[in-house]
Amino acid sequence: MRYFIVLVLLIFYGVSSSADDSGDRRRGGQHEEGHVPKVFDAQGKFVGYFVAGSGGEGVYLEINGAVVFAAIGRASIDNGAHVSANQWQWASVGFIPYASSDCSGPPLMFYYSGAQPSMEVRQGTDVLLYVAGNGYTSTVHASSVRQNPTIQQCTAYSYDIPVFQVDPSGYSLTQHYPEPLTIRY
Repeated sequence: MRYFIVLVLLIFYGVSSSADDSGDRRRGGQHEEGHVPKVFDAQGKFVGYFVAGSGGEGVYLEINGAVVFAAIGRASIDNGAHVSANQWQWASVGFIPYASSDCSGPPLMFYYSGAQPSMEVRQGTDVLLYVAGNGYTSTVHASSVRQNPTIQQCTAYSYDIPVFQVDPSGYSLTQHYPEPLTIRY
């Protein structure tokens, strides 16, 4: 009988403990219904819902009928020596190949994130989002590359890579949604 009472108490304690844990997770670790983190630009304009996953942190945007993922990261301070605790900026890929020999023209998009292939390229204070057109990849010769977009250094490169065709003008994220970005509920 004594073992039976102990067993019942352990089961009761286990059930009540797991019920309390799920409530705590709902209140603390997960967002209550209706409280989804949102990204806003420097002017307070809603950009999109904050998404964090294997593709990185960012927002999904609709640009010219295509749904694309635009990555964001913590705002850089002191040329990347530190990052901000509450301000964000548009992210840029770190390895950007070009068909030209001087890193001019549209970049060659050989990797992507999101539903429609896209990639962000920082050029000074402007961040352009390049979106792949409809169709398959083709092989193009890359003649130059920028490996760190914040430094803006162009180096010679010679490699044939499969790329997506992109709209050469790009979409200015910083013009439509100025930095710094913030995340709020």
